[in-house]
Amino acid sequence: MGIDKSNVRWVVHYNMPKNIEGYYQEIGRAGRDGLTSHALLFHSYADVIQLQNFASGATNEAVQIAKLDRMKQFAESTTCRRKILLSYFGELLGGNCGNCDVCKNPPQFFDGTVIAQKILSAVYRLQEKEAMGMIIDVLRGSQNAAVLAKGYQNVRTFGIGNDIAWKHWQHFVIQLINQGFCEIAFHKNNALQLTEFSNNVLFKGAKVALTKPLVITEIKPVIKEKRTRTKRSKTTKTRTKTKTKVVADSLFERLRRLRYKIAQEEDIPAYLVFSDATLKEIEKERPLSDDDFLRISGVGQRKLEVYGDEFMAEIMNFMGSKPKKVKKGDTYIKTYNLYKSGLSIDEIAMQRKLGTTTVYSHIAKLYSMGKEINLYDFVSKSDVEAVRKAKKALGSPKALRAYFDYFNESIDYFKIRLALSIIEKD
Repeated sequence: MGIDKSNVRWVVHYNMPKNIEGYYQEIGRAGRDGLTSHALLFHSYADVIQLQNFASGATNEAVQIAKLDRMKQFAESTTCRRKILLSYFGELLGGNCGNCDVCKNPPQFFDGTVIAQKILSAVYRLQEKEAMGMIIDVLRGSQNAAVLAKGYQNVRTFGIGNDIAWKHWQHFVIQLINQGFCEIAFHKNNALQLTEFSNNVLFKGAKVALTKPLVITEIKPVIKEKRTRTKRSKTTKTRTKTKTKVVADSLFERLRRLRYKIAQEEDIPAYLVFSDATLKEIEKERPLSDDDFLRISGVGQRKLEVYGDEFMAEIMNFMGSKPKKVKKGDTYIKTYNLYKSGLSIDEIAMQRKLGTTTVYSHIAKLYSMGKEINLYDFVSKSDVEAVRKAKKALGSPKALRAYFDYFNESIDYFKIRLALSIIEKD
């Protein structure tokens, strides 16, 4: 998985990996930005059989089989999966994680001794020659051609489990295999065979605890009258539309759309503009000044210069507000007072512990607000005219990056910002 992205939300395995090391590395691609992500594993015994065959004859066959067994145990475990993963790598987790499927849907145990006896009896009466599918077909009394061809309709266990669904029998058989009461003979067409513990269940009264299959039930509302159904349908549809609209109009979604647009324009992956985690923090904090924007995790001086204006403008549009007016004691006033005292940009930056680019952005802001500042002390008239021409040629873009690229990086960001402040006030 050559994925170098921080905002992967899902890692889905459509079959069982051959070992826990590989599985752990692959699911580790999810949620590197710290946001909620999911790992989903689909698996079956067909995967185990296939991987067993792949490992057969390898120089390190025993090691591969042992690792596959651990992977199988993890996939079929009824205890916290995070605990299993960490213990495999020598770490211990005090309590359960509370996030895995086992923690969220704890298995329900019951006395499955009778079910176990039926399964083991069927294995015995079919002379330990048949695979899981045939065992279940016999238990359920299936009349398929394979069963009838071998005369299995005549064995005593035929049909004794027709009250249990096929997939539920499969669930129980796998548990017996995991508990060691029977095993798969991979070298004999995957036939189920008894073990030394089977007799304890069949003849010595040993109890077997099994877990109930997870049943997913689709709840359908009972509708008595056609009129009621129509009314409810309309209400549901209206609510769905409203919810969809709220999500689509959320600040986070608007920031995502802006990020996508910028990424398309710059021909880069969206996460290189800002990660989802950064957008979430922007949504929460709603920064409207350079100083506040720089406090967002994932925003540096460079990204502030390139993307800050566009994202802050989007926040203002979302909030339906205009830029805040500078009040006495505000960060801009502090910069202005130091400027009026005769300090240079570098000296102001040092005293205020800010980047020089941030100070320049303050100066540009103060100029736009009507403060007495001569921006030509920091940007030449020729640069201002060049930016004026670029603005017209580019169609007045909001992002400074467009101007920066237009000039092939020959004019600094802060000079572009200052020039635009002059042009906008002309």
